[in-house]
Amino acid sequence: MCESGIVSARLENWGPFYHYYDHTNNRAELRAVLAALRFRYWPGDGFTTLVVATDSEYVAKGATEWAYGWVRNLWRNSRNAEVVNRDLWEALLGEIERLDEAGLKVEFWRIPRSMNAVADRAAKQAAEWKSGVLRYGKVIMGAKDEVFDEWDGAGTLPGKAWK
Repeated sequence: MCESGIVSARLENWGPFYHYYDHTNNRAELRAVLAALRFRYWPGDGFTTLVVATDSEYVAKGATEWAYGWVRNLWRNSRNAEVVNRDLWEALLGEIERLDEAGLKVEFWRIPRSMNAVADRAAKQAAEWKSGVLRYGKVIMGAKDEVFDEWDGAGTLPGKAWK
């Protein structure tokens, strides 16, 4: 059985490879996809396809079209500039590859912004939280209606979960 729900948390200041990054919408969108892919072990629950529905052209086209060229061009874009958010793109592509090897196909669907209002509202609420996790980590579920972002077993940040 699959239930819908929303998990949100504030974006970390440090990426997966321990570099500091300013918060941007694009980083938040990529980080949200990574968190969704890692939220549970989808193949172990019998899933064979996972659809990421997003209103972000950056995420949808980046994952399905642009990334192939970036990798082929040694992480340079069509203007020969370094690809922005390379750390998260590498993490995302690695996660998709890991899931593919486990038998799970990840698809990206671009949806109208009007169909993503609930997720946008949750993201904006999380962005307003004054405190946040500094380091990139995995999102884990706590007690009912609690979400924690964990880094190396050190401190946790209480977040919110909505159903």
